[in-house]
Amino acid sequence: MEKGEAKSKKPARLCCICNERRPVLKRPKTLQQICRECFYEVFEEEIHQAIVKNRLFKSGERVAIGASGGKDSTVLAYVLSELNRRHSYGLDLFLLSIDEGITGYRDDSLETVKRNELQTQICVHVRARDHAKKIPFFIHQKNMGANASLAAALIVGFALLFAVTAESPYRFFEWNVTYGDIYPLGVRQQGILINGQFPGPDIHSVTNDNLIINVYNSLDEPFLLSW
Repeated sequence: MEKGEAKSKKPARLCCICNERRPVLKRPKTLQQICRECFYEVFEEEIHQAIVKNRLFKSGERVAIGASGGKDSTVLAYVLSELNRRHSYGLDLFLLSIDEGITGYRDDSLETVKRNELQTQICVHVRARDHAKKIPFFIHQKNMGANASLAAALIVGFALLFAVTAESPYRFFEWNVTYGDIYPLGVRQQGILINGQFPGPDIHSVTNDNLIINVYNSLDEPFLLSW
């Protein structure tokens, strides 16, 4: 190429959906390079289709959204609010958050939750940690981080009404470990029971479920649980 000759420029890459705007990201799910506007559109439509396909809600239900003030629950609140209006789900949505009562610990997160209330027009309910303590799962919980705070909000939500979360699904179990009679091969002997059963109860879960198991050891010795 001679000096001074203009270099040929490659044509600008366009969004693979609209073919109009410049792409700003590549979706990990599809590897498509798409623009911001198209990403919002396909993201919200996929969520809507998942809700419809799995019949997640019924019109008239009151639904709590576990809100930690983080990005995941913030996005969830916005998307559910938008889809509820756009597709007339008929849901009564509200945000539910837990205040641990520690000055300076989650003040910023709670302020974010309150801003979400203004942005989404969804009423926010903030419950004190003492409210969660009334639920057996939290009796022995001393340190609650951001994830535990969200879990706390969800458990309070389940106690009040139907709740949803931006995180992976949580499945809660309470196991009471005691001594009892078991009959292996028809011979009576003392064994360890979980909720009065031997072997212990089944856990029904799927991939990405978060299992939260509260174990009450009623034995007079340490108990190691593994599976």
